Amino acid sequence: MALVQGVEKGLFSDISSSLGIHGPNGHEVCKQLAMEDPAVSQKREELQAKLASLKAASSELAYSSL
Repeated sequence: MALVQGVEKGLFSDISSSLGIHGPNGHEVCKQLAMEDPAVSQKREELQAKLASLKAASSELAYSSL
């Protein structure tokens, strides 16, 4: 257990320093890491449009079956 805890502590430190988030450009690095991939954004928009279309069709079907 102590070995795992020791690795865990060192791992966080190593990752933080490798990413450069605590360096002089840390704010910019964090901003870039938080940015969404444009392909993911485009796919989400497409799926949201499809969902809206499906909801409209579902409502229309529900209304017409009354």
